[in-house]
Amino acid sequence: MLAHDQRELSSLFGRSGADRFTATSWRPSSTGPPLLDGALVWVDCTVHAVHDGGDHHIVLGRVDDLAAGAG
Repeated sequence: MLAHDQRELSSLFGRSGADRFTATSWRPSSTGPPLLDGALVWVDCTVHAVHDGGDHHIVLGRVDDLAAGAG
């Protein structure tokens, strides 16, 4: 979850074709996926199930780790 002043970062990740991870600072989590610096909350999950959602997929995750930052 991002803070209200991270709207530009949110927009970056919402655009297709953007080079997201070179345009922002991040670090790997203990299991490998990226954690965005400055995020209010992060959740590290393992994919538990994937369901058909018509024109997209619905992914259910099992929470492995989480934390809240300052804010």
